[in-house]
Amino acid sequence: MLERIDIINNFNPLKGDSDTDTFVRYRKSKWLLLVNGVLAGICFLFVFFAIINEYLGLEYLPKWSKSGTMFLVSFSFFINLQSEIYKTLLLQHLIRIENKNSSQIEEINSKLEAILRNITNTKKGLPIILLAILLIIGSVIQMLSEGGFQYWNYFILPLIVLLFLSFYRTFSNYKALKENITTFENQTLYT
Repeated sequence: MLERIDIINNFNPLKGDSDTDTFVRYRKSKWLLLVNGVLAGICFLFVFFAIINEYLGLEYLPKWSKSGTMFLVSFSFFINLQSEIYKTLLLQHLIRIENKNSSQIEEINSKLEAILRNITNTKKGLPIILLAILLIIGSVIQMLSEGGFQYWNYFILPLIVLLFLSFYRTFSNYKALKENITTFENQTLYT
């Protein structure tokens, strides 16, 4: 059991506050998950409406040409949201397994370690990273040129691809993590 707790506490997003009480960390993470979710949702709605308005040309919707700053803000909230999703799930699991004893869990622990390595693996996330860098550079140029970057309209498709890949990767990692936690808890806590 201690091996599993160490694996979870060594996960990068959880390293900084591993000395703090787990329940306090969990409550903080749930709060940050909610805040980042709401803020990312608002920012993405702004960007979504700006994309739609590029084709509709309505006056009351935001303009895509003015959305460079909002993209940067929404992307930072989305990255924090991903991290908080994993942190909240892992801290909730830690609360359930603290002070429990179990044996014969090496295989499940090794799978958990592989999942956490996959989440932080930059090679697997390279397409997302490259698209994000491209979009960040484009949005910075758009901001510095005060909306005069003539190629900014071509950044809509990479943004949609980036969002699709990011959501897919986050969902698949979350699903694998949730399955591992459920399997572990069914074998150890409820038997």
